[in-house]
Amino acid sequence: MTQAEGGEQAGRFKGVFSTVKATYIGEGATRRKVMNESYYYVEEMGEGMCSVQALSDKFVPTGPVEEVEREIIESRYVPEPSVYSQKMIPAVKELTKTLAKAERLRKQGNPFTAEFEYSNALKIDETNIRATFGLGLSLLDRGESEKADTVFKQLVQLEDTFHTDNANLFNEFGINLRKNKMFDQALEYYEQAYKISPLDEHLLFNMARTSFEMEDFTRAADYTDKALDIRGDFSEALELQALIDKKLAKLKK
Repeated sequence: MTQAEGGEQAGRFKGVFSTVKATYIGEGATRRKVMNESYYYVEEMGEGMCSVQALSDKFVPTGPVEEVEREIIESRYVPEPSVYSQKMIPAVKELTKTLAKAERLRKQGNPFTAEFEYSNALKIDETNIRATFGLGLSLLDRGESEKADTVFKQLVQLEDTFHTDNANLFNEFGINLRKNKMFDQALEYYEQAYKISPLDEHLLFNMARTSFEMEDFTRAADYTDKALDIRGDFSEALELQALIDKKLAKLKK
């Protein structure tokens, strides 16, 4: 989404382009060719490459961003300036406005109305990470653990959930899972992120703290040790390590 909202650099183009592909449906005498038109948000990156992202049926850029050679864009894609100006830009602005309202409401302590606005945002872009995080956080604020669990399952499947651009939302969601005693989900959530960022000491600390609250002190000790291997002066991890050592010592008596 940020690509669509950003400014245009001198000499570089951005806009909506379309492609038409033929598909065949039916068999035998009923088989016929159908032409399918697809829209993409394209932004030139430089060095002969462009970023390409599909538009949803609501004309919002969604899904993975691919890199495509400019020559391919020029030879196989058709510019659609009216779709860009009359459909995509208004849709992106509406989504941005809805998300801003939802986030403001949640910060003001209105999780019910925030949930409504996040749901509206997801109607515009059903895979929007900010909206999905926000919906999950609103549900957790209300103590709706079962509904939040459904959102959690969606988040761990979305490709951009653990991207560094979403770090603040990611951390807040993980903390709220733990505070709502959803320890298994919190740990699974952190473990998915750990696969991408194995040298993040704060992530390891959160995994250790979650394991500690699950009273799995051996696993908590392992995560704490890994966090301290990365940063030996990590004060919160040192404090947690001392607590874990006391718990393990009691268990040995």
